Amino acid sequence: MNQRARLNRLLGEQGGEDPQDAEKRRQEIRRQAEHANRCQDRYEEPLFEITEEGDVFCARDGRPVTHTQQTLAEKFYLMELGWGGPGLVHDPEAEAFYTPEGDLALSRDFVHLERLMGEERMKAWESEIA
Repeated sequence: MNQRARLNRLLGEQGGEDPQDAEKRRQEIRRQAEHANRCQDRYEEPLFEITEEGDVFCARDGRPVTHTQQTLAEKFYLMELGWGGPGLVHDPEAEAFYTPEGDLALSRDFVHLERLMGEERMKAWESEIA
C-alpha cells in the first residue's frame, strides 16, 4: 500500500474526508444550488449564493450549505413558510416543522417526505377544506 492510500485510509478512520470526495460533494452541492436558483420564478430572489470558489450559502441568511440534502430542505422549508397548511406545527426557533405527534417533518437541513406530504398531512388538508 502506498503512502497516499495509507494516509487516506487513516484519515477516513479518524472521520476525515478524502479531498477528492470532498471536492465531488462540493461540486454536487454547487450544481444543485445552481439548478434551484434557475428554477425560481423570475420575480423571486435566488435561494443560494455561490462564490467564485464554488462555496454555496443560503441567500436568506448566509448560512453555509454543507451537504446535498440541504438544498432541497431549504427550498421546501421556505415554501412551507410561505404557503404552509394544516397538519404541521412550526417551531421558528428550531426552524423546523413537526407533526402533531412531535416527529420532525421538515427543517432547513432535513426533509421527511412522508411526514411532509404523506397520508396524515393530506387528511389534515381535506378536513380543513370540508
